[in-house]
Amino acid sequence: MTEHVETGPLVEERDGVERVRTDPDRPPVAVRAPHLVTGREKLVFALIAAARVTAATGTPFDVVRRMGRFVSGVTGADRYERYVEHLRRVHPDRPVPSRADFWREHYAWQERNPGTRCC
Repeated sequence: MTEHVETGPLVEERDGVERVRTDPDRPPVAVRAPHLVTGREKLVFALIAAARVTAATGTPFDVVRRMGRFVSGVTGADRYERYVEHLRRVHPDRPVPSRADFWREHYAWQERNPGTRCC
């Protein structure tokens, strides 16, 4: 599924062709119809968007680090770190389990309480 580039201050549409203005001082770049946009063009737009985010939020390393934290949060990869932080803050008297013990118990709990999941 190809995403449509939203019209805004950096996107102009003339004669049915969207043009993206990547730099206010330069002429806009023509973009094909949304269903014809190639993977390479999507990558270019992603890099342009990343450059804008970088300019607004810090160095490229900062952006990559924040993206990594976001992905870890979505996938649950940071679950152990959050649990250890919770234990230290709320239950400082309890021992901190090893990462392997934590995941073993976590998966055992999931097997006992399947909830809404596919398998």
